[in-house]
Amino acid sequence: MKYILAAALLLASIAGMHSAEPAAATVRQRRPVLLLYSGWQTINIGDMGHTVGTLHILERELPDVPVVWWAAALNDGVRQLHERRFPKVRIVQGTVNERGEPDTAELREAVQDAALIVANSKPGLSTPVMRIAQHLGKPWGCYGHSLEADTFMKRPELIAQFSTAAFIFCRDMQTLATVRKAGIAAKHIAFGPDGCFGIDVRDDAKADAWLAAHGLKERGFITIMLRTNTPKHPERDDPLNPQHPTEQQQRDDEMRAAKFREVMTAWVRDTGLKIVIAPEVDKEIAHNKRLLFDPLPDDVKAQVVLRDTFWLPDEAASVFANARIVVCHEPHSCIIALAMGTPILHPSSLIHGPKREMFADIGLRDWLLDLDAQPAGEITAAVMKIHADFPAAVAKVKAAMHFVTEQQAATMRVVAALLSR
Repeated sequence: MKYILAAALLLASIAGMHSAEPAAATVRQRRPVLLLYSGWQTINIGDMGHTVGTLHILERELPDVPVVWWAAALNDGVRQLHERRFPKVRIVQGTVNERGEPDTAELREAVQDAALIVANSKPGLSTPVMRIAQHLGKPWGCYGHSLEADTFMKRPELIAQFSTAAFIFCRDMQTLATVRKAGIAAKHIAFGPDGCFGIDVRDDAKADAWLAAHGLKERGFITIMLRTNTPKHPERDDPLNPQHPTEQQQRDDEMRAAKFREVMTAWVRDTGLKIVIAPEVDKEIAHNKRLLFDPLPDDVKAQVVLRDTFWLPDEAASVFANARIVVCHEPHSCIIALAMGTPILHPSSLIHGPKREMFADIGLRDWLLDLDAQPAGEITAAVMKIHADFPAAVAKVKAAMHFVTEQQAATMRVVAALLSR
């Protein structure tokens, strides 16, 4: 009898061993998945840069975490870029209704699998993520956001919603103060740089060919970029992209462009080096020609290259890596340039919100200017100061990016702890 019992126990043990194998495999397949909501537009290299930057941070700091990208906007070029650089990252699309229910099967599956949903860097709210989190009780967080100072005064109901977040990383200290002042009760509230700072995609072959075709040499040119009060979408109106600009908004565009033209004229005549006028947003190509290039004196115009085609962030990054200085009214071309090791100048406008403060918060306050309040001579002086001691400027970039990388690692430790629960 004891031999029969021993045999039975042995068989049970062997059966248990075999049955444990698929169970272990199932556990491996069910590693906590992070769902990243990102990619707000395909007509803005900054919005494209958010996604590739944050994916690189996740890859570097959390290499074993499966990531799904929930793309708010997508086209063939952006998809191909992502498939080349992040072949393991699955891409899904879809929207959610007022109840937080996804409208596509692929998004429903991704949401169900997600252990954490992250709304990537942007100004304002990530309403779809908050709706899903409320509907399904999923952990969620904001990664590198900016909020206007009156956000919670205008909409006090958001205080309770934001308090459900697992983390809120603010990409500027003004936003961090706004969140803390509102009494948000999220467990982790801290400074966390814009995801675009993590960008590492490049297309050197395409950029080198374009630079060679226009006689542009490494560190032998600066770039200039303007943001105008003009429509971005024919069906959409917003304060920064008005369908029908007011007379004051048109005067503001002319005033800002005139200052940039003064800077450009001084640069060419004093240094003999070239300038690239390039777009951060595709709609600015025509306005760059109208406001920046066409009115230039002929001797200056001969040294200026007007880029008349749009680009993906990988080509832009490679061009910025070759520039001496990137001067941009918008912040994200500056961010991409810093990630490539290139000094920047950000003559910004207060209307663009607290995100402009990102550069001061990482140690580059000297390179943050007020385009509306400061005269062109001060902007020119700031450009020439960088040019005059270029090695010191490059060292300054390196120090700022070292700080950024440390902050990125700190944010990912919080994410890792959440996923390990």
